[in-house]
Amino acid sequence: VGANDGWSNLNFADGNSGSAEYIGAVQYSHTDNFMRFYTSGGEQMRIDSSGRLHIGDVTTGSTAIGTVTPQLRLQGTDAHKANLSIINNVASTDGAYIFLASSRNATFGSYTIVQDDDAFGRIRFAGDDGVDYNAVGAEINAEVDGTPGDGDMPTRLNFLTTRDGSQTGLKAMTINALGDMIWYDDDGSTEKMRWDASTDRLGIGTASPDYVFEIETAENAMANFKSTDANANIRFTDSNSTANGYAGIGAIGDDLTLIAGNDNRMRITNVGTIGMGSGGGSLAGSLIINDDGATGTID
Repeated sequence: VGANDGWSNLNFADGNSGSAEYIGAVQYSHTDNFMRFYTSGGEQMRIDSSGRLHIGDVTTGSTAIGTVTPQLRLQGTDAHKANLSIINNVASTDGAYIFLASSRNATFGSYTIVQDDDAFGRIRFAGDDGVDYNAVGAEINAEVDGTPGDGDMPTRLNFLTTRDGSQTGLKAMTINALGDMIWYDDDGSTEKMRWDASTDRLGIGTASPDYVFEIETAENAMANFKSTDANANIRFTDSNSTANGYAGIGAIGDDLTLIAGNDNRMRITNVGTIGMGSGGGSLAGSLIINDDGATGTID
């Protein structure tokens, strides 16, 4: 170990000449104040002057992701060199963990409680846009969702995606501290759909659905149900419905049908003819009532 040329070196040799003399090494630069580690004759890891750890490609400096320069950077030229695995080998139900935590105290070992809307951590996905990695494509983050306390940490989980022409993610979905699932408009702030976990209700266009399924919209056509078969229906059953029986409403072509006991009992054609009875009537007049083959017609 010495510093005659600005370097302190600790070499591990496999031979007395050539690269075998320093097949493994630890070097410290007194000029730039970084330490690097060699294996198989090549640099594999570096700790820079700011304490950042670089693994893999250590020569390109600290690559920022958005506005953040990571303290740990693993960079490789293929999937085998740019990956991270955490494996827990134990005969129990425990698995491996990744912990992301936050505190409002700047002193290690001291504690100050977080506040509503504080972020615990973020997982960001970014791509090279031809200039840098500042364009974030997606993000998953966790935030305080309420008033925390000792043993009490209400949390929401947010999922963000980035729109075309932007490099900043907007909210696409949130799971809040109540377990509600919320979906947003393309502006990332206007709520459009909510699953209310406490009432088991789904609302589209409303944050407080009064029914199991509720839609609120200015659109006149609220929904469309289309079958690729010759007819379509919506079925209704309750606890007293028989195994094959149901009531419902359906469509045959442009005709409207009312279903009871698993059969069409009333049919209104696209020209206004009404048929009632088994099969919905023969529809020969304006109002047709069928009962076991006997047909009554009111024109």
